[in-house]
Amino acid sequence: MVSLNYKKYDDYHFSERIKTERDFSSGSESDQPTEAPSFKLSYAKLFDTICEQIHSDETTLLLYMLVHRNSSFKSYIMARSDIEHLASSLIMFSFHLICTVTLRESIIFNV
Repeated sequence: MVSLNYKKYDDYHFSERIKTERDFSSGSESDQPTEAPSFKLSYAKLFDTICEQIHSDETTLLLYMLVHRNSSFKSYIMARSDIEHLASSLIMFSFHLICTVTLRESIIFNV
C-alpha cells in the first residue's frame, strides 16, 4: 500500500541496489560485492538513523524494503541485542498515525 503512494521509489535500479547492498563496516570481504560500491553503507549507522527518523513515511518504506528485500540487513536487525529500540519506535509511530487518522475521521464525520 505504501509503495502505491510512492511510485517514485519503485525504480528498478533502486530496488536492485536495496537487495544487494552489504554492510561495509563489518570488515568481512567475503560478503562484499565484486563491483566497486557507489557508496559505503554501515548497517549500525543506518539502523540508528532509521530509529531516529521512523516518523516519516519515506523512512518506514525504506525499512520495509530493506527488511523484505535484503536478507543481509534483515539478519543484521534480527541479531541486534537492542531490537526493542526499533520496535518501540515503530509502535509509537503506528500509535501516532492511528490517533491522527481517527481524529481526522471524527472531525470529518462529526462523530
